[in-house]
Amino acid sequence: MYWVRDVADPNLITIDFDETAEDPIVTITNISRSKATVTMTIFAYDEANPQPVEASVIIEVYNDACDMAVNGEGATISKTDLNADCITDIRDLAEMAAEWLVDISSPGPLPK
Repeated sequence: MYWVRDVADPNLITIDFDETAEDPIVTITNISRSKATVTMTIFAYDEANPQPVEASVIIEVYNDACDMAVNGEGATISKTDLNADCITDIRDLAEMAAEWLVDISSPGPLPK
């Protein structure tokens, strides 16, 4: 037997969990427009071990894989994805072309 206690704001995420399943799957869907952090505590017990055992995990839920790649801790996106939309395409080439041959050198000596 398993059960899950969730302390997250229901306005940020929805959780789908079948407590009767032998191997339960928890699906967390982010319904907000920003990262949601979920602390999930899972309790497990059976006839041989009637005292519940508890474990917690913190899960960061992003809008999609691109949002995680751009904003996730330790995440990086491709250096060629100049507009950070997780796709290297003609828009990135256009962004590079717009800056092509722009002189960013100093116009003279820098003051001390």
